[in-house]
Amino acid sequence: MLGSMPWPIRDLLTMKQELVEFALRPGVNRRELFSRYGISAPCAYKWLKRYQSKGVEGLAEHSRRPHHHPAQIGPEVVLRVLEVRDQHPAWGGAQDLSLSAPKGF
Repeated sequence: MLGSMPWPIRDLLTMKQELVEFALRPGVNRRELFSRYGISAPCAYKWLKRYQSKGVEGLAEHSRRPHHHPAQIGPEVVLRVLEVRDQHPAWGGAQDLSLSAPKGF
């Protein structure tokens, strides 16, 4: 087996497509089918939803990277911190923060 996948080594996209096509047949016991493929029902239903909305392309792996970073600091703050670090290479993070904070950072 490949990693933690419960099925033999095959193309994952092909396996997803096969599972979805079986699951969409009338009268199929989906829970039993998911069990035979060794995947959870929530995961399989996610694949079904993607397949129904986007076709085979929806079964491709998606990035897990966040779409936005609300706590990310701005580029001007990054530049200021880098300037302070260049001016004082022996300082650690606490000194960098205390120097930057009074100036509105």
